[in-house]
Amino acid sequence: MRLKWILVGLLFTLGISFAGTTGKISGYVYDSATGAPLPGANVLVRNTSLGAATNADGFYVILNIPPGEQEVMATYIGYATVQQTGVLINIDLTTPLNFNLQVEAYKGEEIIVTAERKPVQVDIASSQVNISKDEIKDLPATNISDVVGMEAGMSGLSVREGDLDETTVLVDGLAMKDSRTGNPISTISLSSIEEIMVQSGGFSAEYSDLQSGVVSIVTKEGDTETYNLNVNVKYSPYSPKNFSFTDISGNEISSLFDENSVFLRPYLDDDVCWTGTANGNWDLLTQGEYPDFAGWNAVSQGLMNDDDPTNDLSPTALQEQFRYLVRRGDDFYEQLIPDYNLDIGLSGPVPFVSKQLGNLRFYTTLVTNQTAYLQPLATDKYNDWTWTGKVTADLSPKMKLGLFSMHNKYYGTATSLSGTPGVYGDASGAIDGGWSMSRLFYPNYYGLTQRYTHMYADTLKNIVNEKTFWEGSVEY
Repeated sequence: MRLKWILVGLLFTLGISFAGTTGKISGYVYDSATGAPLPGANVLVRNTSLGAATNADGFYVILNIPPGEQEVMATYIGYATVQQTGVLINIDLTTPLNFNLQVEAYKGEEIIVTAERKPVQVDIASSQVNISKDEIKDLPATNISDVVGMEAGMSGLSVREGDLDETTVLVDGLAMKDSRTGNPISTISLSSIEEIMVQSGGFSAEYSDLQSGVVSIVTKEGDTETYNLNVNVKYSPYSPKNFSFTDISGNEISSLFDENSVFLRPYLDDDVCWTGTANGNWDLLTQGEYPDFAGWNAVSQGLMNDDDPTNDLSPTALQEQFRYLVRRGDDFYEQLIPDYNLDIGLSGPVPFVSKQLGNLRFYTTLVTNQTAYLQPLATDKYNDWTWTGKVTADLSPKMKLGLFSMHNKYYGTATSLSGTPGVYGDASGAIDGGWSMSRLFYPNYYGLTQRYTHMYADTLKNIVNEKTFWEGSVEY
């Protein structure tokens, strides 16, 4: 008892956990021969302390069941025990499960059947989909955004092309949000996920402050007896992220910094650089492929005619100055930066003290990603890592305490010149289809940005009786 209240004392403040992280089972227990209900039959979820007894109509409900596949058994005096395997429990949903018991012909007789999967969930009044860990294993995905983005109406974590900060990501009922951008933090290990629930409409009262959608993730708990290690690595050795092509004039372009590239040709091509892209040497189709430029002669004339004698430069001198400013060339590609994704998970009983501290078990993960930019900016790559740790203890057969910690960092080039939050996270970097040379040739046009996030949470769950449970959490 002393240990129990020491652990409970870690919950400094008790609040209501609004996000569902469990499911439930309901159904009837019948006599298979007569179809009559069996009141007082016991229905139990194996390997847990969860169960219920049927009422006078043979009906039962079991609440607060962890998502995933479960084994459920029904017993009644004088009848053979029936066990149903592969019973799928989904977050926030009810799994219907009926039992038909036969009079026991031999003492200790048991019948094992595989539970039927219902094609339609009758208690869904919203746009909701549940993704199991087995489905995630079969997907060509390295992160949650990839998994969720394959569902209808989703683009990554955005719902129906809405803003990213309108989607809420919950991990074990805890909000994962970047407090500066409002965007969800989604670099959670895929190997640690038990189930993902994606809801994009028809929210119930427990999700009171949503705008577009919610992605609720329930993670695994460590096993009380065995250790498990999961390692997933995806590595792409260095290779140029642009490709050679022939432009409309027949020039072979092999690099963003090639003199015939869209960024440079109007200022270096002798056909147009002196007298302008509209001088008649280019047809209208070619002109439309490049930025408009009046020509170095016009620029020089304007400088010569102003009131500042210190900026007087000839057209040739202006072009030489321009060549110096855009001299970067292909130095970026000499750094041979690879792309990779590393996902490591380790779980099991806490060594030496597990049995003494309520089957104390852990699940810890490390996820790190690196993506080289198409062109060097303030940084030459984007990098992030996320470490999570989860410790669970059974304070009693009906009370469970969970401690969760998450630490995250990303590193890259800012997306803003003015200091608003954001970072270029993909290979394209600042190349957005426009002709902004300032971002391509001046690497510190946008600055280095780093963000650290630290999160700590305690959650306490208690089953009061077969029809009532409560859950409290405190999050920092």
